[in-house]
Amino acid sequence: MNMIIEVPQPICTSCNKRHATYHRITSGEKLCKLCLFNSVVKQTRKISHYYKMFRKNQKIVFAIRGDNIPLSIESFLILHQAVKDFELEYKILCPDNIVDCKIVDNEIKEHVKGKYEVYTVKYSLDVISKSFIHMVKYIDAVSVKIAKESEAESVVSTLFRDEMTMLSIMGFLLLSKTVFGEGMPVKYVESVKIVRPFYNVFSHDVIYLAYSLNDMVKLCKELNKIRINVDEYFLKAYKIFLKSPELMYSSSKSVELLQSFVIAKTSRCSVCGSFSDKQVCEYCEQFKISH
Repeated sequence: MNMIIEVPQPICTSCNKRHATYHRITSGEKLCKLCLFNSVVKQTRKISHYYKMFRKNQKIVFAIRGDNIPLSIESFLILHQAVKDFELEYKILCPDNIVDCKIVDNEIKEHVKGKYEVYTVKYSLDVISKSFIHMVKYIDAVSVKIAKESEAESVVSTLFRDEMTMLSIMGFLLLSKTVFGEGMPVKYVESVKIVRPFYNVFSHDVIYLAYSLNDMVKLCKELNKIRINVDEYFLKAYKIFLKSPELMYSSSKSVELLQSFVIAKTSRCSVCGSFSDKQVCEYCEQFKISH
């Protein structure tokens, strides 16, 4: 006789009410989807206030990444919830040569009540598929250009703690000030401020929310994706961080201690705002984007 043994589903360690569906690598918590979402919102709100990233009724440019559309949409929903008391006015850059922007608009409209505009742009597919750092810097450059044209004061860069740590360490190993500077929560291009409100958020948390909480799986069937060429360093570093998140945070803290020395001895790229010994860094020279 075959016996079916039912394994009880663990209870969320945060609310102690709902069933846990997610094991958080960074803390070991077992969380339900709602508590995970609320936790990420809290992390985003805390870092946004700490670095004074926004002010009331401010115009913001939020760029959708070319490598993961659902992740970008979920990130926007998190940010909107985290700083909703600021009543920000968003211009969401949507690459219509990668995704159907009507789908993006409809998905956001289901969850957001506020001032926002989905603004279609075209990304250079050759550039953003070249490498992760190329994509990051290219989208920042495009966002700053549009921010200046629309008189927006800030650009939101959708980078997460693990990604920024890897960029910082990579820049340090390569002796590249430009790559090293991408690990900072705030950078400037003249009057435009580029902010990373997900500075304390682990990307895996948001990826899980993107593909479960808002029915993104169904949405993904209608979305095109760009394959980013990821070098061997990123692949190995990410595997290490997954096994040891405390190493990710301690490494990031070590890099932060070095940033003051870098800032004191270098200028910034006039296109993307990263540290650079030249007016335009070696990456932005390839983009041919002038402000």
